[in-house]
Amino acid sequence: MDHLEKAKENLSRTMTKRSEERQMEGQQMEAPETAIKTINDYKTDYEYFTGKASEINRNIALGGIAIIWIFRTSDTNKLMIPEALIPPLICLVMALAIDLLQYISGGLIWFIFFKYKESQLNKGTLKCNENIKAPAILPLFLHILYWLKILCTGVAYYLLIDYLTKIYFSL
Repeated sequence: MDHLEKAKENLSRTMTKRSEERQMEGQQMEAPETAIKTINDYKTDYEYFTGKASEINRNIALGGIAIIWIFRTSDTNKLMIPEALIPPLICLVMALAIDLLQYISGGLIWFIFFKYKESQLNKGTLKCNENIKAPAILPLFLHILYWLKILCTGVAYYLLIDYLTKIYFSL
């Protein structure tokens, strides 16, 4: 029996044992997504999923630009992109620009907040290990940029799919 099979067997035994213990206590097994969690656990989940969505959105935007590039034509010294593909291209470039702006803005917002709190610390109006709650308005701009970049990519793909279906059905 190799190491992978042993690990699977140990995991299976552990899960069975835990399931039996919970059933004895009158509890049912919960999926990890619905298990009881702390507020910080939910914040961690939120940060994971929005980070992953940003990464996927960035890749999809670049993929859309690559699809548009396939349809380019060249006339002697000019590269031409079909006119119907200009709006989705603009949306995809905007999505990438907004993505960058979101991270630059986030860095700037939190740097300014840190420097403000650091000055309070130096003045003695803030204790070193004191818990600090940032104003809710600070990340609002970043959330707006997050949804805006996803919207731009969605609109671009809608236009791109529309173009591709018109080409396909006109053949």
